Amino acid sequence: MLSFLHGTKLAKFQDNVIFNLKNNVILSPNQIKELSAHNVWVNFSYKKSPTNLALRHFIIKYIVFGDEEYKTKLFYTFNKLTVSTMKCSNINLLWAEGYSYFQYCLEALNLLNLPYINNRTSIIQRTFNKIALHKDHQCYVVPFGDCRKVLSEYQVNIQKSFRHRLIDIFVYDEYIEYTLKKYRLGGNTHTQKHNETITISIKDPEVEYEFYEGYEKKYKNWFEEWKDIIFRFFI
Repeated sequence: MLSFLHGTKLAKFQDNVIFNLKNNVILSPNQIKELSAHNVWVNFSYKKSPTNLALRHFIIKYIVFGDEEYKTKLFYTFNKLTVSTMKCSNINLLWAEGYSYFQYCLEALNLLNLPYINNRTSIIQRTFNKIALHKDHQCYVVPFGDCRKVLSEYQVNIQKSFRHRLIDIFVYDEYIEYTLKKYRLGGNTHTQKHNETITISIKDPEVEYEFYEGYEKKYKNWFEEWKDIIFRFFI
């Protein structure tokens, strides 16, 4: 059986299943039927452009069915979305899609309770905290990937410059400069499309900057979305 569930409908389906698994609620026959199907979009994403939705789907299927095939696929997708400072380094790990999508996957990842996953998610969290902006005792993750609006008045606790395959941070006396780096991951539209530099003033924070405020507002129509997806395969 084939399934063509994708996008918001797939996300909502996954949310319901994750809620049931977390609360020890028996899955419905329809949920089992959908999970048993070969999801065309998820499997294409797995091969060509790993995303948070594909990862969550493989996590759910592994928990429900216990098939090693799904474990292999979830590890592959997880490792594609996890980016280190250098190819051989695990000291500073970041999520290629940005912090909001890391959080989005975290509930499902925690359900696995696998040592390798737990260790790397802890490192990712620590790295995001290391390069975050702070205001009113709250931590706002550095602006790359799918970030929401952030004001430049946030206090910055970064003590020294930071270099990574996804972002460079240079600390100066009066401002901090973020260079968000283009990162290709197939047609994944949550990754940084172009190199972009953002400056945050420390002493005179008047200018604000923002990324889009949610995926549903990112594109004017479906044509713009698919044009971006296709373009990303060739950038």
